[in-house]
Amino acid sequence: HEKIIASASDDKTVKLWEYPSGKLIETFDFFTKSVKAIDFRKDGSELACASDSIYIIDLKDKTFRTIDRKAKRIFTTVHFSHLDRYLMFGGKKEKKIYLYSLQKRKIVKKFKHKSNHLITDKKDIYFYSAGNNGTIKREPISTISARKNLNLSAERSWHSFFSIALNEDLLFG
Repeated sequence: HEKIIASASDDKTVKLWEYPSGKLIETFDFFTKSVKAIDFRKDGSELACASDSIYIIDLKDKTFRTIDRKAKRIFTTVHFSHLDRYLMFGGKKEKKIYLYSLQKRKIVKKFKHKSNHLITDKKDIYFYSAGNNGTIKREPISTISARKNLNLSAERSWHSFFSIALNEDLLFG
């Protein structure tokens, strides 16, 4: 396949589509709740899915494993770090962000923050989290990178940021 697009759905499925033909390639229907977020591993070998648990699908042999952590409600965000060291996941109702080491296969750190969307920088030094009430937070992934945190806020905002994007190459001005 040249290019693949994945979709997550309230119908408890994740689907893989061929792009640009739009042909359905695969349907994964083993989820027990809605799937709220998905992210491809950078090498394309796996797909992480946020639902009542975090599922990691091996796209070669079509098997999955779960991370041993059930959500209080439902996970709403999942993100493979750029250097494939970590998988981060959480949710706005979960009130925590989890840092899962792909090498150790365990949760290595927890952050207190409600999050709608997570991303990491290119060097896996910081993660950025879009939260409720118009907040974006930047925090170091490890204690080694204890540089100044960033907190952005849309003043007097009653709205949430649902998604964020980071461009470390493009400069404005």
